[in-house]
Amino acid sequence: MTTERDIWVDYAKAIGILLMVFGHAVRGLDSAGIAMPEFYMNTLDSIIYSFHMPLFFFLSGIYMVHVFDKRGVGKFFGNKIDTILYPYVLWSLVQGAIEYLFSGYTNGSVEAWDIFSIWIPRAQFWFLYALFFIFALVGIVYYIGGRKCLWWLFFVSMIMMIFSDCFLGMWVISSYANYLVYFMIGVIFSFYSRTLMNLVGGKNLFFLPMLGILFLVMQWYFHVYLGFTYLDRGGLSMIIAFISIGFVISCSVFLSKFDIPVLLYIGSMSMVIYLLHIFATSGIRIILAAAFGIDDFHIHVIAAMMFGVVLPLVMLKMAIFFNINFILKPPKRFLFENLFSKK
Repeated sequence: MTTERDIWVDYAKAIGILLMVFGHAVRGLDSAGIAMPEFYMNTLDSIIYSFHMPLFFFLSGIYMVHVFDKRGVGKFFGNKIDTILYPYVLWSLVQGAIEYLFSGYTNGSVEAWDIFSIWIPRAQFWFLYALFFIFALVGIVYYIGGRKCLWWLFFVSMIMMIFSDCFLGMWVISSYANYLVYFMIGVIFSFYSRTLMNLVGGKNLFFLPMLGILFLVMQWYFHVYLGFTYLDRGGLSMIIAFISIGFVISCSVFLSKFDIPVLLYIGSMSMVIYLLHIFATSGIRIILAAAFGIDDFHIHVIAAMMFGVVLPLVMLKMAIFFNINFILKPPKRFLFENLFSKK
């Protein structure tokens, strides 16, 4: 049964995945040479990327300890292989093959060997790559040292983020440096979630406008006044992301007071949209530009948002109808989680 806490998390996921689809759509249009206002590709793009992926790492961390305690170490790691590593490998291969076959129509250039280079994250699948290794590290630390060691890991992750430039090009280590801190703040948040949610949401609406104003001021200070972008990582960018995540949490808790089924469904299906939206946004861009000669930026963005969200959900329904659920999770007899089930 869905709890109030689950409801706000789904709203937060909906906000995050809609920002992701928009960001990838705009970047795809820019790579394809579709003219657009400079604001979209520079300032707005950087604002979105300053917090929308940290948001997903945060949301991934808030249930980590609860799930670990409930499942045990074996089933916990088996589940992460099934739900993160498996779709990472499968969809990296699928998207790589499609990019290779349609390289004459897409923005990228893929060689046949590149399809199988899954040890190097492909496009948007870097998130699953990083998330799996983060879950592995935090799970091991928690298993060995309990909550006390998680606090130490949180402090280490903040230091790594401040000096993240030192780890550029080191894929797994770089992932820890850039995103572990947001996962860990989700873990720490879970220890005090009820108190914190009452603070930023609940009956007290003071924090929503306050965080909204702080979000706007700090984003302006970072991007306009200082002229930085989301690539300028360090202590200040970490603070910007924390404030932005707090604002999204406050908005999501506020939205949880209302019944907005479309947003809730989008949030609950965010993984499916994440895996498949590139196919939809790229496809509609090619159709509009090549088949109909449409190069209006606003038409492309609206179409990309619609197809990027709706088409993955339609594809999921078709997968369920034709019983091909392996596109998201291994067939039941191959589940790693089953290896650790009690007979």
